[in-house]
Amino acid sequence: GGLVFGWAKPVPVNPYNFKNRNRGMFFVALAGPFANLIMAIMWSIIFTLFFAFSVQSLVTERLTELFSLMCTYGVFINLLLMFFNLLPIPPLDGGRVLRSVVSDKNGLLIDQIEPYGIFAVVGLLFFGILDPLFSLVQSMSDSCFNGFMQIFKIKHYLFFITIVFFYLDST
Repeated sequence: GGLVFGWAKPVPVNPYNFKNRNRGMFFVALAGPFANLIMAIMWSIIFTLFFAFSVQSLVTERLTELFSLMCTYGVFINLLLMFFNLLPIPPLDGGRVLRSVVSDKNGLLIDQIEPYGIFAVVGLLFFGILDPLFSLVQSMSDSCFNGFMQIFKIKHYLFFITIVFFYLDST
């Protein structure tokens, strides 16, 4: 298996509805990546709560593995989409962010190359130029969950030590 690349349907936005078109389009372009960041955080919180409340002790080991895998992929996919969409290539959200912060002269140039930008995206994917980005996101999500697991191990040890301490203190 490899990376599967699909096409998202762009949301129609009329920039003339904004008082400041560039500022408005800047925030519109950041909405998608920001939504991906929020979803990655939500998957992390769900994962954290699952282990914080020891829910894994109430279900089978296989179900715990599947749930952990689902949360891991939820974080990974959303972080990957966030970083990928922030690439400054015109059909992507990062291209729209770039368009909103450059001068009108450079913005017109970006507008002219936008119809061909998707070929650049496909080329970057096909030739593996974006593989370091995918590896970075993979290591980020792995580090996130490894850190959570270390925190839970420490938390359980501290809980055990606290119980023993209070037991010894009460005798």
